[in-house]
Amino acid sequence: MAAAIFSVTKSEQDDSVLSMSLIMRPALPTVIEHGHHRSPFFIHLDGIDERMDRSSRPPVQSLKVLRQYADEPELETSVAREMVVSWTNRKDANLKKRDEQLADIEATGPLGIPD
Repeated sequence: MAAAIFSVTKSEQDDSVLSMSLIMRPALPTVIEHGHHRSPFFIHLDGIDERMDRSSRPPVQSLKVLRQYADEPELETSVAREMVVSWTNRKDANLKKRDEQLADIEATGPLGIPD
């Protein structure tokens, strides 16, 4: 399961509208190998109920939940086709970001959340 921040609002027609954004972290090793500098923040299934608890809590508590239940699933990759030139150009920029992030991991740890 990927961690996200979300909100539910009512539209003018009284329909519920869900908005969400995935929480990202420094790239998992398999993702780094392919030139990306970040990955979704995966949560172990044991932590889903605590992560999804909608009661009010301070941000420090939310970070504690992320740290406690962070998961690094094994990822498999395959190449279906070569990437187009526009991706190759972006990949070079992402490799630079990846290298910068690898240096940042020394300060923040692998989850991107300083202790």
